[in-house]
Amino acid sequence: MAAQIYELTHPSLMDAFMFEDIGTGGEVYGENGSLSGFAYGGVSLQPAESGMLIHTDGVSGYVAIELGQIPDQFSVSAWIREDYESVGDDSISIGRPASGSGARYGVMLGYNNNSDYFGYGSGWCGYPSYPATAGLYHAVWVIDNQNLLVKKYINKQLVYAQGLTRAIRYSGTKLHIGAGAWSNGRQIIDVDDLRIFNKLLDITEVGQLYDYVFPYEISGVVTKDTLPYQASVFIYNATTGLKIAELTPEADGSYGHFLKLDTPVLVVPEPPPGYEPLIHGPVTPALRTL
Repeated sequence: MAAQIYELTHPSLMDAFMFEDIGTGGEVYGENGSLSGFAYGGVSLQPAESGMLIHTDGVSGYVAIELGQIPDQFSVSAWIREDYESVGDDSISIGRPASGSGARYGVMLGYNNNSDYFGYGSGWCGYPSYPATAGLYHAVWVIDNQNLLVKKYINKQLVYAQGLTRAIRYSGTKLHIGAGAWSNGRQIIDVDDLRIFNKLLDITEVGQLYDYVFPYEISGVVTKDTLPYQASVFIYNATTGLKIAELTPEADGSYGHFLKLDTPVLVVPEPPPGYEPLIHGPVTPALRTL
Protein backbone atom coordinates (compact mmCIF):
# COMPACT_ATOMS: atom_id res chain seq x y z
CA MET A 1 0.00 0.00 0.00
CA ALA A 2 1.38 3.40 -0.98
CA ALA A 3 2.31 5.78 1.84
CA GLN A 4 -0.14 8.60 2.56
CA ILE A 5 1.05 12.19 2.24
CA TYR A 6 1.10 12.64 6.04
CA GLU A 7 3.31 9.61 6.63
CA LEU A 8 7.04 10.10 7.12
CA THR A 9 7.70 7.39 4.54
CA HIS A 10 6.02 9.27 1.68
CA PRO A 11 8.48 9.40 -1.26
CA SER A 12 7.87 13.12 -1.93
CA LEU A 13 8.80 14.14 1.63
CA MET A 14 12.28 15.67 1.65
CA ASP A 15 12.18 15.74 5.44
CA ALA A 16 10.05 16.63 8.48
CA PHE A 17 11.01 18.52 11.63
CA MET A 18 8.92 17.71 14.71
CA PHE A 19 11.12 19.79 17.04
CA GLU A 20 10.94 17.37 19.93
CA ASP A 21 14.54 18.07 20.94
CA ILE A 22 17.47 20.42 20.36
CA GLY A 23 21.03 19.08 20.44
CA THR A 24 23.56 20.36 22.97
CA GLY A 25 25.24 22.31 20.16
CA GLY A 26 21.95 23.68 18.86
CA GLU A 27 21.45 20.95 16.28
CA VAL A 28 17.99 20.20 14.86
CA TYR A 29 17.50 17.11 12.75
CA GLY A 30 14.84 15.98 10.33
CA GLU A 31 13.02 12.76 11.10
CA ASN A 32 14.26 11.13 7.89
CA GLY A 33 17.87 12.27 8.32
CA SER A 34 17.97 14.04 4.95
CA LEU A 35 17.98 17.64 6.22
CA SER A 36 19.38 19.31 9.33
CA GLY A 37 20.10 22.72 10.76
CA PHE A 38 20.99 24.75 13.83
CA ALA A 39 19.16 26.83 16.42
CA TYR A 40 20.82 30.14 17.28
CA GLY A 41 20.34 32.60 20.14
CA GLY A 42 16.96 32.83 21.86
CA VAL A 43 15.40 29.54 20.74
CA SER A 44 13.56 27.20 23.09
CA LEU A 45 11.24 24.20 23.11
CA GLN A 46 7.76 24.71 24.53
CA PRO A 47 4.84 22.33 25.16
CA ALA A 48 2.47 21.92 22.23
CA GLU A 49 -0.79 20.10 21.64
CA SER A 50 1.16 16.92 21.08
CA GLY A 51 4.77 17.00 22.23
CA MET A 52 6.92 20.11 21.82
CA LEU A 53 7.25 23.00 19.37
CA ILE A 54 10.07 25.43 18.66
CA HIS A 55 9.85 29.07 19.81
CA THR A 56 11.95 32.05 18.74
CA ASP A 57 12.16 35.12 20.97
CA GLY A 58 12.10 37.89 18.33
CA VAL A 59 15.44 39.25 19.57
CA SER A 60 18.32 36.91 18.79
CA GLY A 61 16.67 33.56 18.15
CA TYR A 62 16.30 31.84 14.81
CA VAL A 63 16.66 28.41 13.22
CA ALA A 64 18.50 27.79 9.94
CA ILE A 65 17.83 24.56 8.04
CA GLU A 66 20.03 23.66 5.06
CA LEU A 67 17.93 22.93 1.98
CA GLY A 68 20.70 22.77 -0.62
CA GLN A 69 19.34 22.99 -4.15
CA ILE A 70 15.65 23.88 -4.15
CA PRO A 71 13.60 21.74 -6.56
CA ASP A 72 11.74 23.46 -9.38
CA GLN A 73 8.49 22.53 -7.66
CA PHE A 74 8.22 22.19 -3.89
CA SER A 75 5.88 22.71 -0.94
CA VAL A 76 6.34 23.73 2.68
CA SER A 77 3.86 22.71 5.40
CA ALA A 78 3.95 23.81 9.04
CA TRP A 79 1.85 24.50 12.09
CA ILE A 80 2.47 28.12 13.07
CA ARG A 81 1.56 30.65 15.74
CA GLU A 82 2.63 34.18 14.82
CA ASP A 83 3.01 37.23 17.05
CA TYR A 84 1.51 39.94 14.84
CA GLU A 85 2.53 42.65 17.30
CA SER A 86 6.25 41.81 17.39
CA VAL A 87 8.57 44.15 15.54
CA GLY A 88 10.39 41.60 13.46
CA ASP A 89 11.16 40.84 9.86
CA ASP A 90 9.88 37.42 8.87
CA SER A 91 8.29 34.36 10.39
CA ILE A 92 9.69 31.84 7.93
CA SER A 93 11.94 32.61 4.98
CA ILE A 94 13.62 30.65 2.21
CA GLY A 95 16.74 32.35 0.93
CA ARG A 96 20.22 33.50 1.85
CA PRO A 97 21.66 33.64 5.39
CA ALA A 98 19.83 35.38 8.21
CA SER A 99 22.76 37.74 8.72
CA GLY A 100 24.94 39.58 6.26
CA SER A 101 24.16 40.12 2.60
CA GLY A 102 23.93 37.97 -0.48
CA ALA A 103 21.85 37.24 -3.53
CA ARG A 104 18.25 38.05 -2.68
CA TYR A 105 16.23 35.41 -4.43
CA GLY A 106 13.74 34.18 -1.94
CA VAL A 107 10.47 34.02 -0.13
CA MET A 108 9.65 35.74 3.13
CA LEU A 109 6.58 34.22 4.72
CA GLY A 110 4.94 36.38 7.35
CA TYR A 111 6.86 39.47 6.24
CA ASN A 112 5.52 42.69 7.78
CA ASN A 113 2.96 40.80 9.85
CA ASN A 114 0.27 38.98 7.84
CA SER A 115 1.72 39.45 4.38
CA ASP A 116 4.11 37.31 2.34
CA TYR A 117 6.86 38.69 0.12
CA PHE A 118 8.45 37.20 -3.00
CA GLY A 119 11.50 39.07 -4.16
CA TYR A 120 14.81 39.09 -5.98
CA GLY A 121 17.68 41.55 -5.91
CA SER A 122 16.35 44.94 -4.94
CA GLY A 123 12.94 44.26 -6.46
CA TRP A 124 9.88 42.28 -5.56
CA CYS A 125 7.28 40.35 -7.48
CA GLY A 126 4.51 39.77 -4.99
CA TYR A 127 3.20 41.06 -1.69
CA PRO A 128 -0.03 39.17 -0.98
CA SER A 129 -1.75 39.45 2.38
CA TYR A 130 -3.54 36.68 4.25
CA PRO A 131 -6.00 36.60 7.17
CA ALA A 132 -4.47 37.08 10.61
CA THR A 133 -5.17 33.82 12.42
CA ALA A 134 -5.20 33.50 16.20
CA GLY A 135 -3.55 30.53 17.84
CA LEU A 136 -1.78 27.66 16.16
CA TYR A 137 -2.80 27.28 12.52
CA HIS A 138 -1.77 25.10 9.58
CA ALA A 139 -0.07 26.80 6.62
CA VAL A 140 1.05 25.31 3.31
CA TRP A 141 2.97 27.13 0.57
CA VAL A 142 2.99 25.44 -2.85
CA ILE A 143 5.79 26.97 -4.95
CA ASP A 144 5.89 26.27 -8.68
CA ASN A 145 9.03 27.67 -10.30
CA GLN A 146 8.20 26.13 -13.67
CA ASN A 147 4.93 28.03 -14.00
CA LEU A 148 5.95 30.99 -11.76
CA LEU A 149 3.11 30.60 -9.28
CA VAL A 150 2.81 30.38 -5.47
CA LYS A 151 -0.30 29.23 -3.63
CA LYS A 152 -0.93 29.50 0.09
CA TYR A 153 -3.41 27.53 2.18
CA ILE A 154 -4.42 28.27 5.77
CA ASN A 155 -6.30 25.52 7.58
CA LYS A 156 -6.80 23.83 4.17
CA GLN A 157 -8.42 26.91 2.60
CA LEU A 158 -6.72 28.64 -0.37
CA VAL A 159 -5.98 32.24 0.66
CA TYR A 160 -4.04 33.42 -2.41
CA ALA A 161 -2.42 32.41 -5.70
CA GLN A 162 0.44 34.77 -6.53
CA GLY A 163 2.33 34.98 -9.82
CA LEU A 164 6.12 35.33 -9.85
CA THR A 165 8.34 37.16 -12.31
CA ARG A 166 11.40 35.05 -11.53
CA ALA A 167 11.93 31.57 -10.15
CA ILE A 168 12.86 31.02 -6.50
CA ARG A 169 15.74 28.58 -6.78
CA TYR A 170 19.48 28.39 -6.44
CA SER A 171 21.98 26.28 -4.55
CA GLY A 172 23.01 26.81 -0.94
CA THR A 173 19.54 27.82 0.16
CA LYS A 174 18.43 27.87 3.79
CA LEU A 175 15.01 27.86 5.36
CA HIS A 176 14.90 30.19 8.36
CA ILE A 177 12.43 30.23 11.23
CA GLY A 178 12.13 33.55 13.02
CA ALA A 179 14.52 35.39 10.68
CA GLY A 180 14.65 36.89 7.22
CA ALA A 181 16.47 36.06 4.03
CA TRP A 182 17.08 39.76 3.43
CA SER A 183 18.23 41.23 6.73
CA ASN A 184 18.92 40.68 10.42
CA GLY A 185 15.27 41.11 11.43
CA ARG A 186 13.86 38.68 13.99
CA GLN A 187 10.29 37.58 14.67
CA ILE A 188 8.51 35.88 17.56
CA ILE A 189 7.02 32.67 16.23
CA ASP A 190 6.10 29.14 17.26
CA VAL A 191 6.53 26.38 14.67
CA ASP A 192 5.65 22.70 14.83
CA ASP A 193 5.66 19.81 12.36
CA LEU A 194 7.57 21.52 9.56
CA ARG A 195 7.62 19.44 6.36
CA ILE A 196 9.31 20.08 3.00
CA PHE A 197 8.06 18.20 -0.08
CA ASN A 198 9.68 17.99 -3.53
CA LYS A 199 6.31 18.23 -5.27
CA LEU A 200 3.33 20.54 -5.65
CA LEU A 201 0.76 19.50 -3.07
CA ASP A 202 -2.82 19.52 -4.30
CA ILE A 203 -5.80 20.60 -2.23
CA THR A 204 -6.62 17.02 -1.22
CA GLU A 205 -3.09 16.46 0.12
CA VAL A 206 -3.19 19.80 1.94
CA GLY A 207 -6.41 18.67 3.62
CA GLN A 208 -4.88 15.34 4.59
CA LEU A 209 -1.92 17.08 6.25
CA TYR A 210 -4.34 19.27 8.21
CA ASP A 211 -6.64 16.43 9.24
CA TYR A 212 -4.07 13.74 9.99
CA VAL A 213 -1.17 15.61 11.49
CA PHE A 214 -1.38 13.51 14.69
CA PRO A 215 -1.82 9.96 13.33
CA TYR A 216 -1.02 8.05 16.54
CA GLU A 217 -3.13 7.69 19.67
CA ILE A 218 -2.53 6.56 23.23
CA SER A 219 -5.58 5.78 25.36
CA GLY A 220 -6.57 3.90 28.48
CA VAL A 221 -8.54 3.98 31.73
CA VAL A 222 -7.37 5.17 35.15
CA THR A 223 -8.58 3.04 38.07
CA LYS A 224 -8.05 2.90 41.80
CA ASP A 225 -9.00 -0.24 43.70
CA THR A 226 -10.54 -1.48 40.41
CA LEU A 227 -12.87 1.58 40.20
CA PRO A 228 -12.65 4.49 37.70
CA TYR A 229 -10.49 7.31 39.02
CA GLN A 230 -10.10 10.93 37.82
CA ALA A 231 -6.50 11.56 38.82
CA SER A 232 -4.44 13.58 36.36
CA VAL A 233 -2.54 11.55 33.80
CA PHE A 234 0.95 12.56 32.63
CA ILE A 235 2.39 11.37 29.32
CA TYR A 236 6.16 11.47 28.84
CA ASN A 237 8.48 10.66 25.99
CA ALA A 238 10.13 7.53 27.37
CA THR A 239 13.39 8.31 25.57
CA THR A 240 13.98 12.01 26.25
CA GLY A 241 11.95 12.44 29.44
CA LEU A 242 10.05 15.41 27.99
CA LYS A 243 6.46 15.82 29.16
CA ILE A 244 4.12 15.45 26.19
CA ALA A 245 0.79 16.11 27.89
CA GLU A 246 -1.14 16.35 31.16
CA LEU A 247 -4.70 15.04 30.87
CA THR A 248 -7.81 14.96 33.05
CA PRO A 249 -9.69 11.68 32.50
CA GLU A 250 -13.43 11.50 31.93
CA ALA A 251 -15.79 10.48 34.75
CA ASP A 252 -15.33 6.84 33.78
CA GLY A 253 -11.55 7.19 34.07
CA SER A 254 -10.93 7.05 30.32
CA TYR A 255 -8.36 9.23 28.61
CA GLY A 256 -6.92 9.59 25.12
CA HIS A 257 -4.31 11.69 23.38
CA PHE A 258 -3.03 11.94 19.82
CA LEU A 259 0.70 11.85 19.13
CA LYS A 260 2.81 13.12 16.23
CA LEU A 261 5.24 10.21 16.24
CA ASP A 262 5.19 6.50 16.94
CA THR A 263 7.34 7.13 20.00
CA PRO A 264 7.61 5.03 23.19
CA VAL A 265 5.74 6.87 25.92
CA LEU A 266 5.33 6.55 29.66
CA VAL A 267 1.84 7.16 31.08
CA VAL A 268 1.63 7.74 34.84
CA PRO A 269 -0.82 9.33 37.31
CA GLU A 270 1.98 11.37 38.88
CA PRO A 271 5.38 12.53 37.54
CA PRO A 272 7.87 9.74 38.29
CA PRO A 273 11.45 10.36 39.47
CA GLY A 274 13.76 11.06 36.55
CA TYR A 275 11.00 12.14 34.17
CA GLU A 276 10.61 15.76 35.07
CA PRO A 277 10.29 17.99 31.99
CA LEU A 278 13.63 19.10 30.57
CA ILE A 279 14.20 22.83 30.12
CA HIS A 280 15.85 24.05 26.90
CA GLY A 281 17.24 27.35 25.68
CA PRO A 282 18.27 29.89 24.98
CA VAL A 283 20.66 27.76 22.93
CA THR A 284 24.26 28.77 22.30
CA PRO A 285 25.71 26.51 19.60
CA ALA A 286 29.35 25.95 18.79
CA LEU A 287 30.98 28.64 16.65
CA ARG A 288 29.68 28.32 13.11
CA THR A 289 29.79 30.55 10.03
CA LEU A 290 26.56 30.85 8.08
